Amino acid sequence: MFGGNTWVDCDHAVTSVLSVSPCSNNSSTQPVGSKPLGASPYGAMDMSGNAWEWVEDDYHDAYTSAPIDGTAWIDTPRGSQRVLRGGSWFDFDTKNLRVYRRIGDNPTNPNNEAGFRCAQ
Repeated sequence: MFGGNTWVDCDHAVTSVLSVSPCSNNSSTQPVGSKPLGASPYGAMDMSGNAWEWVEDDYHDAYTSAPIDGTAWIDTPRGSQRVLRGGSWFDFDTKNLRVYRRIGDNPTNPNNEAGFRCAQ
């Protein structure tokens, strides 16, 4: 499911091909808000699909010893991988198109599927 009780489909997330059917018009990132049906209850757009979003945390396989106060999980010294969340336009599998889905990648690697979200 996408958010709440809505299943992921081409109307809710920018993704190239879903497990169920192709999304032929999604062959790259799209302008923010191009899938208004996928907006969160708070109005946040593209939380799933379009571009993986970098977060500050260093990547860990599990949440053992993770901060419980909402702060970023930063190792000393910094690890080589950071967390990406939410899936991208290139994802073929709906399991990646979840806000809570996370992977690790080296931020120095070129990646046309990742970006960042400006927040206040």
